[in-house]
Amino acid sequence: LTTLPRAINTQEEFISAYLRDSGFMRERLNQRVVQALGRCNRDNGDYAVYALADRRFATHFGLDSNKSDLPRNIVAELDMGEDAAEVEASALCARIARFLSGDFSEYDDQFQEYINDVPAHEPQPNITDTSSDEVVGWAAMFDSQNFSVAQRKFEECWEAAKKDCLLEIGALHGWHRAKALYLQGLLGDGSAEQKALEVLDAAIQRGGKSAWFNRMRASLNRARDMSEESSGAFDDDYFVEVIRAFDELLDQYGNTGVRFQQHCNRVVEQLQSNSHDVFLEGLETVGNLLGYTASRPNDPGAPDGVWKGSFGSFNEVITYEAKIEHSPSNEVTLSHLGQAHNQRAQAASNYEARGFVVSGAIVTHLTRLGAGVEDSLGDLRIISKRAILDLWDRIRYALVLYRGMWLPNNLAANQQAAQSVRSRIPNTGWLTRALSHEPAFVTSEELLKEWSA
Repeated sequence: LTTLPRAINTQEEFISAYLRDSGFMRERLNQRVVQALGRCNRDNGDYAVYALADRRFATHFGLDSNKSDLPRNIVAELDMGEDAAEVEASALCARIARFLSGDFSEYDDQFQEYINDVPAHEPQPNITDTSSDEVVGWAAMFDSQNFSVAQRKFEECWEAAKKDCLLEIGALHGWHRAKALYLQGLLGDGSAEQKALEVLDAAIQRGGKSAWFNRMRASLNRARDMSEESSGAFDDDYFVEVIRAFDELLDQYGNTGVRFQQHCNRVVEQLQSNSHDVFLEGLETVGNLLGYTASRPNDPGAPDGVWKGSFGSFNEVITYEAKIEHSPSNEVTLSHLGQAHNQRAQAASNYEARGFVVSGAIVTHLTRLGAGVEDSLGDLRIISKRAILDLWDRIRYALVLYRGMWLPNNLAANQQAAQSVRSRIPNTGWLTRALSHEPAFVTSEELLKEWSA
């Protein structure tokens, strides 16, 4: 298994992206793991070796709470696998060879010891099956646009979830109902529009331990024309995305051990590198940690790097051309500028009509402008390589502070951790603002103007 299970359709992509801290997401993830582990064991005579190659498996299954809904035998096998990862390689290979040859005596003895330590599961309550109502609701909302039927079906799902004491999934049904009511209101039903806000408020209260529902509180307040001051600690949509990026990194590298520091050291080495591709890899990591969707397009004529972000009502795209390898003149030339202008113009044609603010930049170690460059710069800006390294230092410091209080799947602790770094994360649009002013060279001081020291 090369990665943790991923979303397999649009709805799961939404849930994975925004409700990743919900309990029912853990159940779905574990269900996929169980399905995968059954691929080679369909008969009592089958046997197989599984390699869980994603480091996040160890972080996820390191918590007993994340194994509570798994069968006892799989819990025992996962515990065995976690301990086997600490065995010296040659001994582990010998153990696997014996197993694959059909000698199960050692395995059976160990398995019995492990499963004896796994507590018996409490009987699971019968949960109401709402799948039919969900399907009808989605079809009514998006196919026939019968929003009255859609909101009624999602209300039935909401009531069933309340009866079964299901918090997050019930809140999601409430959000679906609010969406249907809102769309009904857009057709002229004023009472439906007001009802949508009431239903959304109730859904937020039910699912408010999830960061995404906290974020919905800010949206609700804006819809009600309430002041920003009253909308709580997680108003800023950009801040929420940064915290989500921090969570994803810590899910992979954990809050203990040396792997996190090794990762940070590797980013520094990448950003200090004179290799074009290595530097771009580090720049992509920085972009993702800053809450953007960062990429390195491979198409001819494409930018070296693109950061795209949608933060509430503010959408931005930044294109990068990297010039960090040796140049005899030590100058940014008109040729460099032409490439960057073309890439920004292409991005503008793709995104500006969709409401994105598009910026373009050259990231470089070069310190001088060649002949004619300053007059031809236009909307482009030149970011010093040193400024990117200093930006990484600010991100890393906030991340270290957050990691110090962060606990896997502990929403209360992680909300407190987020509060502790709130003042260190700038507000939505900080990067576009940094790239929209003079001078042509964006130094560390200009780039980090809105970052707390």
